[in-house]
Amino acid sequence: MAHPTMHLLLLSLLIATAAGKGLEKGPLENKFLDVPEGTPVPYALYQFQASHLEVDGFRLTGETEGKISISEDGWLYLEQTLDWAHTQTHTLELEALVGSEPVEGPVSITINVLDVNNHAPSFNQTDYIGIVKERTPAGVPFARVFATDLDDPESPNAHLSYTLVSQIPNRDNTLFFQINSNTGEISTTAEGERLLKARESVIHSRGGDFSDSLKKRFDDYCTPTKDIPYELNPFYSCVQRAESRRLNPLEDPDFTLIVRVEDMGGESVNALNGNARVKIVVQENLWVNPGPINLREQLKGIYPMHIGKVQSNDPSAFYRLVQKERELTFPFNVTEEGDILLTEELDREDKAMYILVVFAEDSYGNQVDPPLEVQVVVDDVNDNAPICEEELSVFEVQENEPTGN
Repeated sequence: MAHPTMHLLLLSLLIATAAGKGLEKGPLENKFLDVPEGTPVPYALYQFQASHLEVDGFRLTGETEGKISISEDGWLYLEQTLDWAHTQTHTLELEALVGSEPVEGPVSITINVLDVNNHAPSFNQTDYIGIVKERTPAGVPFARVFATDLDDPESPNAHLSYTLVSQIPNRDNTLFFQINSNTGEISTTAEGERLLKARESVIHSRGGDFSDSLKKRFDDYCTPTKDIPYELNPFYSCVQRAESRRLNPLEDPDFTLIVRVEDMGGESVNALNGNARVKIVVQENLWVNPGPINLREQLKGIYPMHIGKVQSNDPSAFYRLVQKERELTFPFNVTEEGDILLTEELDREDKAMYILVVFAEDSYGNQVDPPLEVQVVVDDVNDNAPICEEELSVFEVQENEPTGN
Protein backbone atom coordinates (compact mmCIF):
# COMPACT_ATOMS: atom_id res chain seq x y z
CA MET A 1 0.00 0.00 0.00
CA ALA A 2 1.24 3.50 -0.82
CA HIS A 3 2.53 5.74 1.95
CA PRO A 4 -0.44 7.73 3.42
CA THR A 5 1.15 11.09 2.58
CA MET A 6 1.81 10.07 -1.02
CA HIS A 7 -1.71 8.67 -1.29
CA LEU A 8 -3.28 11.93 -0.11
CA LEU A 9 -1.12 13.94 -2.52
CA LEU A 10 -2.02 11.68 -5.42
CA LEU A 11 -5.68 11.74 -4.49
CA SER A 12 -5.74 15.54 -4.38
CA LEU A 13 -4.11 15.71 -7.79
CA LEU A 14 -6.63 13.28 -9.25
CA ILE A 15 -9.58 15.13 -7.74
CA ALA A 16 -8.26 18.42 -9.08
CA THR A 17 -7.79 16.90 -12.51
CA ALA A 18 -11.25 15.33 -12.45
CA ALA A 19 -12.89 18.58 -11.41
CA GLY A 20 -11.02 20.51 -14.09
CA LYS A 21 -11.88 18.03 -16.84
CA GLY A 22 -15.44 17.26 -15.69
CA LEU A 23 -14.67 13.54 -15.79
CA GLU A 24 -17.44 11.04 -15.27
CA LYS A 25 -18.21 8.77 -12.37
CA GLY A 26 -20.37 5.71 -12.54
CA PRO A 27 -21.17 2.20 -11.37
CA LEU A 28 -18.81 -0.72 -11.66
CA GLU A 29 -19.68 -1.95 -15.15
CA ASN A 30 -18.07 -2.65 -18.51
CA LYS A 31 -16.57 0.55 -19.88
CA PHE A 32 -14.96 1.90 -23.06
CA LEU A 33 -12.73 4.95 -22.62
CA ASP A 34 -10.97 7.10 -25.24
CA VAL A 35 -7.71 8.53 -23.91
CA PRO A 36 -5.33 10.84 -25.84
CA GLU A 37 -1.71 9.78 -25.94
CA GLY A 38 0.96 11.96 -24.36
CA THR A 39 -1.18 13.37 -21.53
CA PRO A 40 0.53 14.80 -18.43
CA VAL A 41 0.57 12.40 -15.47
CA PRO A 42 -0.97 11.58 -13.10
CA TYR A 43 -4.07 11.74 -15.31
CA ALA A 44 -7.53 10.76 -13.99
CA LEU A 45 -9.75 8.81 -16.39
CA TYR A 46 -12.89 7.64 -14.60
CA GLN A 47 -14.14 6.88 -11.07
CA PHE A 48 -15.84 3.52 -10.60
CA GLN A 49 -18.31 3.35 -7.70
CA ALA A 50 -19.17 -0.03 -6.20
CA SER A 51 -22.67 -0.78 -4.96
CA HIS A 52 -21.36 -2.83 -2.02
CA LEU A 53 -21.02 -0.47 0.95
CA GLU A 54 -18.09 -2.29 2.60
CA VAL A 55 -15.81 -2.02 -0.45
CA ASP A 56 -12.42 -0.67 0.64
CA GLY A 57 -10.34 -1.18 -2.50
CA PHE A 58 -10.10 -2.33 -6.11
CA ARG A 59 -7.92 -4.73 -8.09
CA LEU A 60 -6.88 -3.93 -11.69
CA THR A 61 -5.43 -6.61 -13.98
CA GLY A 62 -4.69 -6.95 -17.69
CA GLU A 63 -2.66 -4.84 -20.11
CA THR A 64 -1.65 -2.08 -17.70
CA GLU A 65 2.01 -2.11 -18.84
CA GLY A 66 2.76 -0.45 -15.50
CA LYS A 67 1.13 2.74 -16.80
CA ILE A 68 -2.49 2.38 -15.62
CA SER A 69 -3.59 2.12 -11.97
CA ILE A 70 -6.66 2.28 -9.74
CA SER A 71 -6.90 4.14 -6.42
CA GLU A 72 -8.58 2.72 -3.32
CA ASP A 73 -11.60 4.95 -3.90
CA GLY A 74 -12.07 3.77 -7.49
CA TRP A 75 -10.26 6.39 -9.58
CA LEU A 76 -8.76 4.87 -12.74
CA TYR A 77 -5.72 6.96 -13.66
CA LEU A 78 -2.48 7.03 -15.64
CA GLU A 79 0.87 6.81 -13.90
CA GLN A 80 2.71 7.09 -17.24
CA THR A 81 1.67 8.58 -20.55
CA LEU A 82 0.25 6.29 -23.22
CA ASP A 83 1.86 6.00 -26.66
CA TRP A 84 -0.34 5.25 -29.67
CA ALA A 85 2.66 4.08 -31.72
CA HIS A 86 3.38 1.46 -29.04
CA THR A 87 -0.13 0.26 -28.12
CA GLN A 88 -3.46 1.38 -29.55
CA THR A 89 -5.73 -0.51 -27.13
CA HIS A 90 -5.42 -1.61 -23.50
CA THR A 91 -7.81 -4.33 -22.25
CA LEU A 92 -8.25 -4.47 -18.46
CA GLU A 93 -10.35 -6.17 -15.78
CA LEU A 94 -11.48 -4.52 -12.54
CA GLU A 95 -12.82 -6.01 -9.30
CA ALA A 96 -14.13 -4.36 -6.12
CA LEU A 97 -12.63 -5.74 -2.89
CA VAL A 98 -13.40 -6.03 0.75
CA GLY A 99 -10.00 -6.63 2.19
CA SER A 100 -8.50 -8.94 -0.39
CA GLU A 101 -11.73 -10.67 -1.37
CA PRO A 102 -13.61 -9.63 -4.55
CA VAL A 103 -17.24 -8.72 -3.93
CA GLU A 104 -18.13 -7.15 -7.30
CA GLY A 105 -16.88 -7.79 -10.80
CA PRO A 106 -14.81 -8.47 -12.66
CA VAL A 107 -15.85 -5.96 -15.32
CA SER A 108 -14.09 -5.27 -18.60
CA ILE A 109 -12.43 -1.92 -19.34
CA THR A 110 -11.19 -1.07 -22.84
CA ILE A 111 -8.97 1.98 -23.25
CA ASN A 112 -8.63 3.23 -26.82
CA VAL A 113 -5.51 5.36 -27.19
CA LEU A 114 -6.19 8.37 -29.40
CA ASP A 115 -3.39 9.47 -31.68
CA VAL A 116 -2.10 13.02 -31.41
CA ASN A 117 0.36 14.63 -33.77
CA ASN A 118 3.50 14.05 -31.74
CA HIS A 119 5.72 12.31 -34.30
CA ALA A 120 7.46 14.27 -37.03
CA PRO A 121 7.66 12.50 -40.39
CA SER A 122 11.11 11.30 -41.37
CA PHE A 123 12.74 10.31 -44.65
CA ASN A 124 14.19 6.83 -44.95
CA GLN A 125 17.42 8.41 -46.25
CA THR A 126 19.26 11.63 -45.55
CA ASP A 127 20.67 11.85 -49.08
CA TYR A 128 19.11 10.54 -52.28
CA ILE A 129 20.67 10.19 -55.72
CA GLY A 130 18.90 10.95 -58.99
CA ILE A 131 20.22 10.54 -62.53
CA VAL A 132 18.34 12.22 -65.35
CA LYS A 133 19.12 12.37 -69.05
CA GLU A 134 18.88 15.46 -71.20
CA ARG A 135 15.49 16.02 -72.82
CA THR A 136 13.71 13.72 -70.38
CA PRO A 137 9.99 14.52 -70.88
CA ALA A 138 8.50 16.78 -68.21
CA GLY A 139 6.54 14.90 -65.57
CA VAL A 140 8.27 11.54 -66.12
CA PRO A 141 9.72 10.48 -62.71
CA PHE A 142 13.43 9.67 -62.51
CA ALA A 143 13.80 9.59 -58.70
CA ARG A 144 11.64 9.25 -55.60
CA VAL A 145 11.92 10.17 -51.94
CA PHE A 146 10.01 8.33 -49.23
CA ALA A 147 9.03 9.26 -45.69
CA THR A 148 7.10 7.62 -42.86
CA ASP A 149 5.19 8.88 -39.83
CA LEU A 150 4.57 6.91 -36.63
CA ASP A 151 1.21 8.57 -36.07
CA ASP A 152 -2.09 6.95 -37.00
CA PRO A 153 -2.02 6.34 -40.77
CA GLU A 154 -5.80 6.72 -40.89
CA SER A 155 -5.65 10.23 -39.43
CA PRO A 156 -4.45 13.57 -40.84
CA ASN A 157 -1.50 13.29 -38.43
CA ALA A 158 0.15 10.88 -40.87
CA HIS A 159 -1.13 12.44 -44.11
CA LEU A 160 2.19 13.37 -45.71
CA SER A 161 2.85 16.05 -48.31
CA TYR A 162 6.14 16.58 -50.17
CA THR A 163 7.45 19.94 -51.36
CA LEU A 164 10.55 21.21 -53.11
CA VAL A 165 12.19 23.80 -50.87
CA SER A 166 15.13 24.85 -53.03
CA GLN A 167 17.20 23.96 -56.07
CA ILE A 168 20.95 24.55 -55.96
CA PRO A 169 22.10 26.15 -58.20
CA ASN A 170 19.05 28.14 -59.31
CA ARG A 171 20.25 30.55 -61.97
CA ASP A 172 17.67 33.01 -63.28
CA ASN A 173 15.22 31.68 -60.67
CA THR A 174 14.20 28.85 -63.02
CA LEU A 175 13.17 25.54 -61.52
CA PHE A 176 14.20 22.54 -63.60
CA PHE A 177 12.66 20.00 -61.24
CA GLN A 178 9.35 19.34 -59.50
CA ILE A 179 8.07 16.88 -56.89
CA ASN A 180 4.74 15.10 -56.68
CA SER A 181 3.25 16.21 -53.36
CA ASN A 182 1.53 12.85 -52.81
CA THR A 183 4.09 10.29 -54.01
CA GLY A 184 7.44 12.04 -53.60
CA GLU A 185 8.34 11.33 -57.24
CA ILE A 186 10.78 13.82 -58.77
CA SER A 187 10.62 14.79 -62.43
CA THR A 188 11.70 17.59 -64.75
CA THR A 189 9.63 20.69 -65.44
CA ALA A 190 8.99 21.93 -68.98
CA GLU A 191 11.99 24.24 -68.52
CA GLY A 192 14.09 21.32 -67.33
CA GLU A 193 13.13 19.22 -70.33
CA ARG A 194 14.20 22.06 -72.62
CA LEU A 195 17.25 23.50 -70.86
CA LEU A 196 19.00 20.78 -68.85
CA LYS A 197 22.44 20.09 -70.30
CA ALA A 198 25.04 17.57 -69.21
CA ARG A 199 28.64 18.45 -68.67
CA GLU A 200 31.04 17.24 -71.33
CA SER A 201 32.15 13.71 -70.66
CA VAL A 202 34.22 10.93 -72.13
CA ILE A 203 32.10 8.50 -74.15
CA HIS A 204 33.58 5.11 -74.94
CA SER A 205 32.55 3.06 -77.96
CA ARG A 206 31.58 -0.57 -78.33
CA GLY A 207 34.27 -2.86 -76.93
CA GLY A 208 36.25 -0.05 -75.32
CA ASP A 209 36.52 1.07 -71.73
CA PHE A 210 36.75 4.35 -69.87
CA SER A 211 40.56 4.35 -69.74
CA ASP A 212 40.96 3.75 -73.50
CA SER A 213 38.45 6.48 -74.35
CA LEU A 214 40.09 8.96 -72.00
CA LYS A 215 43.51 8.31 -73.56
CA LYS A 216 42.10 8.83 -77.05
CA ARG A 217 40.33 12.02 -75.97
CA PHE A 218 43.55 13.25 -74.39
CA ASP A 219 45.50 12.53 -77.59
CA ASP A 220 42.86 14.32 -79.69
CA TYR A 221 43.10 17.56 -77.70
CA CYS A 222 46.60 17.56 -76.24
CA THR A 223 50.09 17.20 -77.65
CA PRO A 224 52.43 16.04 -74.87
CA THR A 225 55.88 17.59 -75.02
CA LYS A 226 57.49 14.46 -73.58
CA ASP A 227 56.94 10.80 -74.23
CA ILE A 228 55.85 9.76 -70.74
CA PRO A 229 53.19 7.29 -69.55
CA TYR A 230 49.66 8.67 -69.27
CA GLU A 231 49.49 7.88 -65.57
CA LEU A 232 52.54 10.07 -64.91
CA ASN A 233 51.26 13.00 -66.93
CA PRO A 234 49.77 15.55 -64.49
CA PHE A 235 47.37 16.95 -67.11
CA TYR A 236 45.99 13.49 -67.90
CA SER A 237 45.68 12.70 -64.19
CA CYS A 238 43.76 15.93 -63.63
CA VAL A 239 41.26 15.08 -66.38
CA GLN A 240 40.95 11.55 -65.00
CA ARG A 241 40.16 12.80 -61.50
CA ALA A 242 37.62 15.31 -62.83
CA GLU A 243 35.87 12.61 -64.86
CA SER A 244 35.78 10.30 -61.84
CA ARG A 245 34.14 13.04 -59.76
CA ARG A 246 31.58 13.61 -62.51
CA LEU A 247 30.61 9.95 -62.37
CA ASN A 248 30.07 10.09 -58.59
CA PRO A 249 26.88 12.07 -57.89
CA LEU A 250 27.50 12.15 -54.14
CA GLU A 251 30.88 13.77 -54.70
CA ASP A 252 30.06 16.22 -57.47
CA PRO A 253 26.33 16.56 -58.32
CA ASP A 254 25.05 18.94 -60.98
CA PHE A 255 22.12 19.96 -58.77
CA THR A 256 21.15 19.54 -55.13
CA LEU A 257 17.48 19.67 -54.19
CA ILE A 258 16.25 20.32 -50.66
CA VAL A 259 12.92 18.54 -50.22
CA ARG A 260 10.55 18.66 -47.27
CA VAL A 261 7.84 16.36 -45.98
CA GLU A 262 5.04 17.64 -43.74
CA ASP A 263 2.26 15.82 -41.95
CA MET A 264 -1.36 16.98 -41.77
CA GLY A 265 -1.20 17.30 -45.54
CA GLY A 266 1.05 20.34 -45.16
CA GLU A 267 -2.07 22.44 -44.57
CA SER A 268 -1.63 23.30 -40.89
CA VAL A 269 0.67 25.74 -39.14
CA ASN A 270 1.10 23.01 -36.53
CA ALA A 271 2.32 20.45 -39.07
CA LEU A 272 5.57 18.67 -38.25
CA ASN A 273 8.21 18.22 -40.94
CA GLY A 274 11.49 16.68 -41.99
CA ASN A 275 14.05 17.50 -44.70
CA ALA A 276 16.32 15.58 -47.05
CA ARG A 277 18.68 16.26 -49.96
CA VAL A 278 18.53 14.89 -53.48
CA LYS A 279 21.78 15.01 -55.45
CA ILE A 280 21.19 14.99 -59.18
CA VAL A 281 23.49 14.27 -62.09
CA VAL A 282 22.46 15.24 -65.62
CA GLN A 283 23.63 12.72 -68.19
CA GLU A 284 24.12 13.40 -71.85
CA ASN A 285 21.36 11.89 -73.96
CA LEU A 286 22.97 10.52 -77.11
CA TRP A 287 19.80 8.78 -78.28
CA VAL A 288 18.50 11.59 -80.50
CA ASN A 289 16.12 11.30 -83.42
CA PRO A 290 17.98 12.43 -86.58
CA GLY A 291 14.75 13.04 -88.48
CA PRO A 292 13.06 14.29 -90.41
CA ILE A 293 15.53 13.42 -93.18
CA ASN A 294 14.81 15.02 -96.56
CA LEU A 295 16.08 13.19 -99.66
CA ARG A 296 15.65 14.12 -103.32
CA GLU A 297 14.09 11.47 -105.46
CA GLN A 298 16.29 9.86 -108.12
CA LEU A 299 19.36 11.01 -106.16
CA LYS A 300 22.51 10.00 -107.99
CA GLY A 301 25.47 8.71 -106.02
CA ILE A 302 27.18 5.65 -104.59
CA TYR A 303 24.87 3.23 -102.78
CA PRO A 304 24.48 2.29 -99.99
CA MET A 305 24.45 6.02 -99.12
CA HIS A 306 24.83 7.43 -95.59
CA ILE A 307 21.77 9.55 -94.72
CA GLY A 308 21.80 9.76 -90.90
CA LYS A 309 23.14 8.36 -87.65
CA VAL A 310 21.86 7.26 -84.24
CA GLN A 311 23.87 6.59 -81.09
CA SER A 312 22.58 4.71 -78.07
CA ASN A 313 23.33 5.73 -74.51
CA ASP A 314 24.62 2.18 -74.10
CA PRO A 315 27.99 1.92 -75.90
CA SER A 316 27.56 -1.83 -76.39
CA ALA A 317 24.09 -1.60 -77.96
CA PHE A 318 23.14 -3.35 -81.18
CA TYR A 319 20.96 -1.52 -83.70
CA ARG A 320 18.00 -2.84 -85.64
CA LEU A 321 15.91 -1.06 -88.28
CA VAL A 322 12.36 -1.93 -89.34
CA GLN A 323 9.66 -0.19 -91.34
CA LYS A 324 6.53 1.06 -89.60
CA GLU A 325 4.30 0.35 -92.60
CA ARG A 326 4.29 -2.97 -94.41
CA GLU A 327 5.70 -2.21 -97.86
CA LEU A 328 7.05 -4.47 -100.58
CA THR A 329 10.35 -2.58 -100.68
CA PHE A 330 12.28 -1.04 -97.81
CA PRO A 331 15.52 0.45 -99.15
CA PHE A 332 17.11 1.26 -95.78
CA ASN A 333 19.60 -0.38 -93.44
CA VAL A 334 21.53 0.40 -90.26
CA THR A 335 25.10 -0.57 -89.37
CA GLU A 336 26.41 -1.77 -86.02
CA GLU A 337 27.78 1.74 -85.47
CA GLY A 338 24.34 3.32 -85.93
CA ASP A 339 24.79 4.67 -89.47
CA ILE A 340 21.50 4.75 -91.39
CA LEU A 341 22.00 3.80 -95.04
CA LEU A 342 19.87 4.24 -98.16
CA THR A 343 20.39 1.26 -100.46
CA GLU A 344 18.84 2.57 -103.70
CA GLU A 345 17.29 5.60 -105.38
CA LEU A 346 13.86 6.74 -104.25
CA ASP A 347 10.89 7.71 -106.39
CA ARG A 348 8.35 10.14 -104.94
CA GLU A 349 5.68 8.79 -107.26
CA ASP A 350 6.04 5.39 -105.54
CA LYS A 351 6.14 6.70 -101.96
CA ALA A 352 6.46 10.23 -100.57
CA MET A 353 7.49 9.38 -97.00
CA TYR A 354 8.96 6.47 -95.07
CA ILE A 355 8.92 5.95 -91.30
CA LEU A 356 11.95 4.07 -90.03
CA VAL A 357 11.79 2.52 -86.55
CA VAL A 358 15.24 2.19 -84.98
CA PHE A 359 15.82 -0.11 -82.02
CA ALA A 360 18.83 -0.16 -79.68
CA GLU A 361 19.12 -3.53 -77.95
CA ASP A 362 21.51 -5.52 -75.82
CA SER A 363 22.90 -8.91 -76.80
CA TYR A 364 19.72 -10.59 -75.51
CA GLY A 365 17.39 -8.45 -77.61
CA ASN A 366 16.23 -6.26 -74.71
CA GLN A 367 15.68 -2.58 -75.48
CA VAL A 368 18.22 -0.26 -73.86
CA ASP A 369 16.63 2.92 -75.25
CA PRO A 370 13.06 3.65 -76.38
CA PRO A 371 12.50 3.10 -80.14
CA LEU A 372 12.94 6.08 -82.45
CA GLU A 373 10.58 6.79 -85.34
CA VAL A 374 12.60 8.55 -88.04
CA GLN A 375 10.75 10.25 -90.89
CA VAL A 376 12.35 10.17 -94.34
CA VAL A 377 10.67 12.65 -96.70
CA VAL A 378 11.15 12.19 -100.44
CA ASP A 379 11.43 15.60 -102.14
CA ASP A 380 10.08 15.99 -105.64
CA VAL A 381 12.33 16.92 -108.55
CA ASN A 382 11.20 18.06 -112.00
CA ASP A 383 11.74 14.72 -113.70
CA ASN A 384 8.39 14.28 -115.44
CA ALA A 385 7.51 16.31 -118.58
CA PRO A 386 3.89 17.41 -118.92
CA ILE A 387 1.80 15.51 -121.46
CA CYS A 388 -1.54 16.33 -123.13
CA GLU A 389 -4.37 13.89 -122.83
CA GLU A 390 -5.29 14.32 -126.53
CA GLU A 391 -3.03 15.03 -129.50
CA LEU A 392 -5.73 17.23 -131.10
CA SER A 393 -8.26 19.28 -129.16
CA VAL A 394 -11.22 20.98 -130.90
CA PHE A 395 -12.99 23.96 -129.31
CA GLU A 396 -16.14 25.74 -130.50
CA VAL A 397 -16.90 29.38 -129.78
CA GLN A 398 -19.92 31.45 -130.69
CA GLU A 399 -19.60 34.78 -132.43
CA ASN A 400 -19.90 37.83 -130.24
CA GLU A 401 -18.86 35.77 -127.14
CA PRO A 402 -18.05 38.21 -124.26
CA THR A 403 -14.43 38.59 -123.32
CA GLY A 404 -13.37 36.32 -120.45
CA ASN A 405 -15.89 33.56 -121.11
